[in-house]
Amino acid sequence: MLDPTGANAFDVVVIGGGPAGSCCALSLARRGVSVAVVERGSYEAPKVGETLPPEIRRLLEPLGVWEHFLAGDHVRSPGTISVWGSERPYDNDLIFSPYGSGWHVDRKRFDRMLADAAMAAGSEFSPKTAVRSCDRNPDGGWRVKARIANCPLELSCRKLVVATGRSGCGLAQIGPRAHLDRLVGVVGFFQDTTHGDTRTLVEACETGWWYCASLPQNRHIVAFMTDRDLIPGALGRLGEAWRRALHRSVHARARISGKVPLGPLRIVAADTYRRTRLAGDGWVAAGDAAFTYDPLSSQGIHKAMASGLAAAEAIAASISGAPESMFEYARKADEAFVRYWRIHENHYRREVRWPNSPFWCRRHKSHYGHPKDSVYPPDEFLIAR
Repeated sequence: MLDPTGANAFDVVVIGGGPAGSCCALSLARRGVSVAVVERGSYEAPKVGETLPPEIRRLLEPLGVWEHFLAGDHVRSPGTISVWGSERPYDNDLIFSPYGSGWHVDRKRFDRMLADAAMAAGSEFSPKTAVRSCDRNPDGGWRVKARIANCPLELSCRKLVVATGRSGCGLAQIGPRAHLDRLVGVVGFFQDTTHGDTRTLVEACETGWWYCASLPQNRHIVAFMTDRDLIPGALGRLGEAWRRALHRSVHARARISGKVPLGPLRIVAADTYRRTRLAGDGWVAAGDAAFTYDPLSSQGIHKAMASGLAAAEAIAASISGAPESMFEYARKADEAFVRYWRIHENHYRREVRWPNSPFWCRRHKSHYGHPKDSVYPPDEFLIAR
């Protein structure tokens, strides 16, 4: 816990203690870099985003938390059932993956596990801390002003990592978001006592697609993914529209049969975007603060962790006298994002059953939210809203 009355001087301050921020802090601490993490939450609030691919083992083992992960109450997922491009479902089984099954995780426990590992490596953590501003010091470093328990907190550092997820960070230098779509999820949680199929279900429909997955503690998540402007604004109408769309589905409706709702529906942002600037003099953005991935890819957490580790490597190199490493990090992130987006577009274009649907028409247009092939500088992104 950081001391509001202390000097609080570090090599690096990481703003955000999610998967990207914790992995970055853990990697830096193991390199002997003094690092503090400022986290707005306390790892108690529920989060949406619970699917991990089998390749997550390649990150968790080097981080030294694989055994801790296996001891957690997570649900193995042997694959995905997709109803996409045809009414006939097809399986994407993971039995031949060299890394085993995929996973559905309790995000609170997963994020807490990564934060604990970063603290065990020597990182300082300050939960329930809201950042107010990030300003340059005369010596070229940073001064971060925050509040914790209604007390002001000030930190100084040489390098800054922005890993705040989708929320803001108080850093003026970071570029605005370049939005590539308008996707949101209308999410419901249910109690599941049937212990049925633990494979992920993805089912396309006329106005979007459905996502269903088993969760720890015998819970189930059912999410309707569509564009924000295609759903009603009033909560009462939202529930009615959600149930009407569910009734028109086949497989998602079967998955939810007999399950008990655990609360009201929630709307969560799921749009794909990237910042138009990912790095600058003395700072980098990582995880969802830099770019987001469509939940259809089931790669969001994995990519965020990998981004945090890459950011740590770039910062460590910069501290050792290679300042160009920060911009090289941004260039590689741009290239990876464009490669991902091409695959993303091709997959959406496989669904052609509803040619007059606004949701699918948008995704079949080559100019809709398409980044140009030139990947750096990031101002070259072309966004169609």
